[in-house]
Amino acid sequence: MTANKKFNIKVKNLSAKKTTKEKNSSLKNSKDDIFDLPDIDVKKSEEMYIENSLNAIKNKSKNIDELPEIKTNKKKPRSFTFRLYRNIVIFFIIAVLGIISLVAYYSMSSLTIRVKLKQEKISDKISVDIIDNDESIADTDFKIKGIIEQFEANKKEKFAATGEKIVGEEVSGTVKIINNYIKNQPLVATTRLLTPDGTLFRTKNTVNVPAGGSIDVEIYADKPSKDLTVKTTKFSIPGLWTGLQDKIYAESVGEIKYRNKVEKYIQQSDVDMAVNKIKNDLIDESKNLAEDKFLGYAKVIYNVDDNVNKIDLSAKVGDRVDEFTVSIKTKVNAVAFNDDKIFILAKNKITNELDKSYNLSGINKNFICSLTEINIESKTAKTSCNFEVMTEAKRGDEIIDTGMIAGMTKDQIDSYLKGVDRISSYSLEFEPSFIHNAPRLADRIKIIVTE
Repeated sequence: MTANKKFNIKVKNLSAKKTTKEKNSSLKNSKDDIFDLPDIDVKKSEEMYIENSLNAIKNKSKNIDELPEIKTNKKKPRSFTFRLYRNIVIFFIIAVLGIISLVAYYSMSSLTIRVKLKQEKISDKISVDIIDNDESIADTDFKIKGIIEQFEANKKEKFAATGEKIVGEEVSGTVKIINNYIKNQPLVATTRLLTPDGTLFRTKNTVNVPAGGSIDVEIYADKPSKDLTVKTTKFSIPGLWTGLQDKIYAESVGEIKYRNKVEKYIQQSDVDMAVNKIKNDLIDESKNLAEDKFLGYAKVIYNVDDNVNKIDLSAKVGDRVDEFTVSIKTKVNAVAFNDDKIFILAKNKITNELDKSYNLSGINKNFICSLTEINIESKTAKTSCNFEVMTEAKRGDEIIDTGMIAGMTKDQIDSYLKGVDRISSYSLEFEPSFIHNAPRLADRIKIIVTE
């Protein structure tokens, strides 16, 4: 196709040349008068020229058609405008996908937290009047019927002083003095006792050892030292007649060792402990006396009337004595009642005072009641009863801040929930399951309280 086109172009050029030659021939004829040129067969020459030119063009066209097709891998460079459009399209696609993912995350992701809550113990108290008369009592009054009694009581008891003051040092212990003679053997305090190696000890107290018997007595070293320790050994009594020393002697009881020498004295805590012990003993004795009077009553409260206490001590605080005696003469009050109404009053009280976001799950019926006031003449008394109740939250979102959890990772949620004291256990349910982050919208987080 290309060769033919070129051929047509050549033919046109030759025709143009032919016209030109004709013009030149006319011009030449017009000038024959001027120039005397030889005659030339111009027409024949032009025909030969055209024929030769056509043959040459045909040969070239044939050669061109026979040339092999040349292939090249060189790509045409893309224009700048095409690259710009391509980048804009890619950016737009990525932006759309990001927006779709973001919308899907906020609209589809959710977190369900199932929690088991701990029951919380709350302590409270209630004051109730006990009436031992014919007064009418309404159900809503903090008053109940009961029995009020009073008993005379007294007791005397000896107690050890616990105060100690170091006044020296000693090597002391206990020995058993054995009398194999036919007569009793009296031994005064400071009687000498000798060990086989000649170490001298003395008795602390005067004793009378019965014939054919034995008696324990404390001893101390005549010259104490920290190195002096006596284990099991036999002591002779050098003050006795030589003929009796093999019949009357001493044997150690336990280890005799070095210790600080202390002096006992009465402390205030000794007196307080002694008085409290006697009061408790008087209450126990009164319980035994009043047992038959209070049959059929669920609770009986006793106390010692401090207004009529008479307390006598054999020694005062600070006195250097090993022991002292306490004597108390007083009265014991007793109040008996049934606690059914107290239980109802206590439950109503805690229900009215309890936060509305909590439920009352239980109440301990084992009240601890004490007398705060008593009037024997009017037969009335006031009691204070301490009780315990168990509560639990109605809703989990009352104790879990979903706004704080929003956007947290699973590890952060675990750390937060473990720090909430009222949670006993919990589980996390992410949706979709492959996401382990809480939604960033708090309303996509649901709290469910399980039993």
